[in-house]
Amino acid sequence: MTLGFNNRISWGLIVISNVAVFAGAIYFRLPFFLSRTNRQRFLISAVIAVPTVFLTYYCVVALLTAALDFGSTSDKRTESVTLPSGEVLVNHTFREGPSLGGSGERMNKLFLNNPAKGTSELVGDLNYEGEPNTPSLLAESPHPQEFIYGDEKILVIGSYLCQRIKFGNLPYPKAPDGGRQMVYDNANEILQHDPRFLGGFRMEELTIAEHYRDYGVGTKDLASGKLLSATKSDGNWTYLFMHGTNAVGAAGLIADEKAGKALKANGLYQTDFSNETLAAIRMAEQLPQVKKQDYEIRRLDSPPILFVAIWLHGKSDDIIIPVGATFGRWNALQPYSESQMIKLLKPEAKKKLKEPPGMFD
Repeated sequence: MTLGFNNRISWGLIVISNVAVFAGAIYFRLPFFLSRTNRQRFLISAVIAVPTVFLTYYCVVALLTAALDFGSTSDKRTESVTLPSGEVLVNHTFREGPSLGGSGERMNKLFLNNPAKGTSELVGDLNYEGEPNTPSLLAESPHPQEFIYGDEKILVIGSYLCQRIKFGNLPYPKAPDGGRQMVYDNANEILQHDPRFLGGFRMEELTIAEHYRDYGVGTKDLASGKLLSATKSDGNWTYLFMHGTNAVGAAGLIADEKAGKALKANGLYQTDFSNETLAAIRMAEQLPQVKKQDYEIRRLDSPPILFVAIWLHGKSDDIIIPVGATFGRWNALQPYSESQMIKLLKPEAKKKLKEPPGMFD
């Protein structure tokens, strides 16, 4: 663990400072105390000493506990192995236990990375007892085995089983080169300055999962009855940050679409849209159309009319699933065809165009 100014340390330092100032004021500056007899001074000191001793004890215990926690993490490293399928199993491991040796716990957090798609998903959080010289998981079992049962993949690592999420017909487009690392570095830098961002989780506790292109459509196009044919991406991408099975945030990225390379990170967000997007994706995986053909996941929005949706783009058709606040104009997490969505968006766009120019126009 990192030694930081958590609540216990902060309160401990505050109390110690206050006690020191208070004691100095009593013994050296207050006329009230100096005018008393030795017996009275003794009684007053005894009354002050009782809470002071307890407060000081609390402070010392808090500081020592934090220091021991800091010394308990050791042998922190990352190891990886390439599987026959081409995916890469990455293990973030460290030993948690007494800093001076003895029995402790070996922590292993396993991620399955797909270099072709640029995805990464948490597949195992395995911990076991061990001495300081106990090898890490992939050092002890360097040849994991892959087994596929139906639409599921099972990994056998020594005596442990890891199961990945089910395969679906929602392929993600290949991410821009260097994009995942760029959003990781940007998020890591932000969390170093504000550890409470993204739910207070550390980067090693998070997974950069699904990524998708962002598309926008203008109000004038919507008012004229155009939707998907009028969308533009401008190289904008979004990456979801996951903790277990929950989305805790999202990062933006701008890429050179022609070269397929990432240009720069474009923000880090912790809004509810991340979980709402994830809910839409999980719902989309259950649609009967998705079981018959592949759909590429995209994000679609039109800020002037407060419209955001997941866009499933297929070869023969498209499915639009609104997310976020809809204000009763359409239903969130309900699949619509393009024609159905145009009927709902067109009057909203016309209404917006009649309003005075605003910040979104």
